[in-house]
Amino acid sequence: MIEDNKIPNYFHPHALENLINIKQQIKKQLSDKRTTVIILELHFDGHSGDHLLVYAPTQETVFLIGIGTHIELFK
Repeated sequence: MIEDNKIPNYFHPHALENLINIKQQIKKQLSDKRTTVIILELHFDGHSGDHLLVYAPTQETVFLIGIGTHIELFK
């Protein structure tokens, strides 16, 4: 992620919507406030797996938002 390599499709990386508060918190920490923040999720154990990594990559850094199952992260 840090080197901006493509995540293999096995991990089913995809964008998450409606996390406005988290996006705003991340933007406050960026030097360029115009940066578009996209929050992504990937599945450690493939498309149908339930072990997730939620993160937001920017040009400056990768923000780790959470690691866990759907139930743990999205109660």
